[in-house]
Amino acid sequence: MARMCTAAPVQQAHIDCLASSGGVRFGFSLIEMMVVIAVITIILAIALPAISMARTAAHRSQCASNQRQVGIVAGLYGADYRGFYGQAGALDYRTATLINNGETLPESFTQKGLTNPLTRQGDHYLALGYLPLGRTYQDKPGSAMLLCPGVRRRFHSIDPQYHQGVGNVESHIFFSTLLNRPTKLESYRQIRNNIWGPYRIGQIKRPNATYLAGDAVARVDESSSRHAAMIDVFNWETVGETSTVFGVTTRPSSTWADEQPSHHPGGPNGLHFDGHVETVKQPGVSERFLLRPYFTADATGEYRTPTGLAP
Repeated sequence: MARMCTAAPVQQAHIDCLASSGGVRFGFSLIEMMVVIAVITIILAIALPAISMARTAAHRSQCASNQRQVGIVAGLYGADYRGFYGQAGALDYRTATLINNGETLPESFTQKGLTNPLTRQGDHYLALGYLPLGRTYQDKPGSAMLLCPGVRRRFHSIDPQYHQGVGNVESHIFFSTLLNRPTKLESYRQIRNNIWGPYRIGQIKRPNATYLAGDAVARVDESSSRHAAMIDVFNWETVGETSTVFGVTTRPSSTWADEQPSHHPGGPNGLHFDGHVETVKQPGVSERFLLRPYFTADATGEYRTPTGLAP
């Protein structure tokens, strides 16, 4: 005989009565739990890629914005330094003195913690006040404008200096050799020969088709390891010889097929002399020299030796 529940003045007794007779069921069944988990899994599968894509796009946009600001800085620098975009190798145009390649640095550098005499362009912009001074991820003097937010998301460890051991400032941006000359040493004669500078504002024949700067964190292939490193310069000689596009790798492979930069899927950002930034499409293996015109002063892609100077 089925148990009948009698009216009880106490509420708890009534609940116990219903539970014992099967009239009330507490919790979820296994099937219900599986359905809930399946629904949550589907929602996450749809949402997470969209969130990741949105974050990647935001990082690329911020990186491009930083590079545009660097282009403005280069123009301001040129207005103060006789039209030159950069420090032209070792020469400081304000004092007409040699200040790197082993020379003692002026106080404008050392007071800001820039002590490596082998300076690079980012050092000069920061030391002379064209970029705001701050601290970087590696607790070094630097500026957020020289960094890419996508880099730290992808690479947890980056060489503390440029791959060649030069420079003071953490920078995820390279600067074209058209801004400077390689060194003060007489053995280097590649000055103003269409691939080395210094070139002034207005002397670049096609500023909308010539790179001033661009993404410069690369995956460096070495015999002992493969790691991320900052690359201080990417120029005519690099295109096609060690890479098909900048911001990917510094050693050639047997197939010349560079990997896509993981912090910017689809290609790195490139800053042109006219100030605009765009995504650089990676050339095909058969067109590995395709970007060379973008690194020459007349946008021809050809090496030109000045009259009276040996290469």
